[in-house]
Amino acid sequence: MIGEILDAKYRIDEQLGAGGMGNVYLATHLGTTRVVAVKVIAPRWAAEPQFLARFQREAQACGRLRHPNIVNVTDFGIAKAASGDMPYLVMELLDGQTLSDFQKANPRIALPLIADLLDQIGLALAEAHRHGIIHRDLKPDNVWLEPNGRGGYTVKVLDFGVAKVNLLADWAPRLQEMPEVSEPKTVIPRPIVSGDELETAVMDMTNEPRSSKSRTRAEEAETVAIALSSSGPSSGSFDSSAGAQTMPGSLVGTPAYMSPEQASGEEVDFRSDIYSLAVVAYSLVCGELPFTRKTSELFKNQQTGNPAETASVHKIPRDVSDAILAGLARNPADRPASAIAFARRFHNAVDAEFLALRRSKAFLLQHLAAYALLLVPIYGTILSVTAVLAALSKKLLPVAAVRIVLVPLAAAVLFIFADNLLRAAAALMALDEQTRLRRFLSFRVFWKLVKAMPVLVVTQARSLWFFGPGWVIGDSLWPVICVVEKLSGKRAIQRSRDLMTGLRSAGRALAIRHLALAAFAIADVVKSIGFLWQSGRIAQANEVTTATWFPVFALFAGTPLFLYDRTAANESGPLLQLDRTPEVRITARVFSVSSMIWLAAGAIYLIYQPIRLWLFGAR
Repeated sequence: MIGEILDAKYRIDEQLGAGGMGNVYLATHLGTTRVVAVKVIAPRWAAEPQFLARFQREAQACGRLRHPNIVNVTDFGIAKAASGDMPYLVMELLDGQTLSDFQKANPRIALPLIADLLDQIGLALAEAHRHGIIHRDLKPDNVWLEPNGRGGYTVKVLDFGVAKVNLLADWAPRLQEMPEVSEPKTVIPRPIVSGDELETAVMDMTNEPRSSKSRTRAEEAETVAIALSSSGPSSGSFDSSAGAQTMPGSLVGTPAYMSPEQASGEEVDFRSDIYSLAVVAYSLVCGELPFTRKTSELFKNQQTGNPAETASVHKIPRDVSDAILAGLARNPADRPASAIAFARRFHNAVDAEFLALRRSKAFLLQHLAAYALLLVPIYGTILSVTAVLAALSKKLLPVAAVRIVLVPLAAAVLFIFADNLLRAAAALMALDEQTRLRRFLSFRVFWKLVKAMPVLVVTQARSLWFFGPGWVIGDSLWPVICVVEKLSGKRAIQRSRDLMTGLRSAGRALAIRHLALAAFAIADVVKSIGFLWQSGRIAQANEVTTATWFPVFALFAGTPLFLYDRTAANESGPLLQLDRTPEVRITARVFSVSSMIWLAAGAIYLIYQPIRLWLFGAR
């Protein structure tokens, strides 16, 4: 076909790939001179209704979708040729490689890159689900990676040929509209590759079973249409109409990436794609598939077996492993609520802890004046209340041994509550930022904090005795929730624990910083008891409480704010519109703040030496 004009619109310039069902060509649209990729079905297959229906389904599915992470299909038609009708599909020409090829060239992919790729795949699936389309054949061969020129990749989900289209989309999760994107530019044609990498073959496996010698590994399996009963694949599996359903007893897809319900021929919905996305994540992280057996054994394993935990296969954080296993749940109801929810849980498990810790310090330094003005009364109140408790304890508790234990423990509770006050204050600062009024920020935040004090006190008291999964580790977000969502008590604590599901590492990091001063106070108790044990002078014992490090640990008070923004964000983006970009400091001064600090330290040291010699001589 090289040099021919297809349907009076496209000049065929070059063959990009060939397969059993047809070929893919590099072509030029005569009207616009735009370079495109044209997928043509061989005439002998065009006469088969199931293959033509599959081709039409791919055109309909992609034609309804406009998303930067879904391949853009621009035209579909049936051209007349000497050998018969020739259906064709026109799509944008992409540069790059499939995710499968990328994985072969890079066996150990970094977790942040995997998180970025899953984010984009999740967005593409969410858009398809919003339009009532289930992909049903998600796998690395159907995910394209196009270099974006910034060291990363733009993901394009391909091949909706076995997609299930539901025009009503009554089961699809409701997502906010995505903005329209402009037409992609023409890119450099990719080199010729084999047809197996360009298209998915549909094979009838009922009449010609493979011998044991010819069986391939699960990850090498192609998409298949398997008839498990007397009804063949053409009895409904390939119907692209709105009311079409895969007939019971028949299934279409790639066995290694099928969900259990899809493998058993049951009715599937968008949660089947979430399972396939989790299989892709498993293979990217571990370098292997969760189930790798013969096709018949594979289906049985999917129904009854459990995949090996990724943490045991490959050294990764436990939270990442749990995120993947949540998507591989056998029961669709136990999987994440959407593809975006799965991708976000994975992404949060990878970097939420370090992002929140970094951005917390940057956020509080950005509001340093307001932060300092709030810190002074809170810190002063802690010291004052502790001093009053120490003074009253001498009258109320005449036994010194009891005093040296109870006073530091009371101070420990005060430290915990004061840190939660600063967490709530950080949330109030973020909310106040939306008004764009920078003046008197500390006074407005302080007044709102005073009004919220009863709610915070009640919730703090409830959190100490509300035992259950997530106690302490999952309680870090409730001050933010009290301020933002206006919840209190048990509801705020439970909401915090729900949001922290799958973020145990981040919860432990926050708990360590949150309870550090309380631990210091308890250490003072142990120290005082040790002193009494050795000296026995109970009458002269003093209550010791260390609060020097409170302003330092308070730098992490903004961490729950960013964790909340990541976990509670809706489908369209962050809830509080916080700055998530890496910290980049820009200054118009001759020297930056850090440079001025180092210069001042050096100057003080240089001045100190002569003054020391002048005052004290050479001693």
